[in-house]
Amino acid sequence: PAAAYRGAIGNPPPGLMSYWSWSPGTPSMQVFTSSDGGASWRTTDLGLRYRPGLYAFDVYWTPGGDLLARQNGAFHADGSDDEGDGLRILRADFEAGGAFTPVYEARTGNLTYWEDLPFSVLGDRIWASNRWSDDDGRTWSEETTWRP
Repeated sequence: PAAAYRGAIGNPPPGLMSYWSWSPGTPSMQVFTSSDGGASWRTTDLGLRYRPGLYAFDVYWTPGGDLLARQNGAFHADGSDDEGDGLRILRADFEAGGAFTPVYEARTGNLTYWEDLPFSVLGDRIWASNRWSDDDGRTWSEETTWRP
């Protein structure tokens, strides 16, 4: 059997330990959480129809307690006319156990170093490269200039 992909979930709320795991050929990702220092763990299955890449898939908590995932290499080897690395941002309603669904996609060919940056949270604003969201990752705007 193929090896599972896994990683820590970034930006956890205080006191929460968490990580994710996905096995090739399965339609869901498992999220493991512990709020008692690892003495006990809760497992939540979230639908995931997009394959995580070994070095190109990151998962983060939103300020509102849901999950965002960034998939670099999102369109690599997809056979489309504009095949390329690209970027896809997915969001899942964690408490409801909702599936990850795309909230942003860009078929950009080769990614620039800006698109490799992790999610950052400043107040209630989430940054992903030069994109930002003020509604817990549901919609995204692009910052086209960094100067006032």
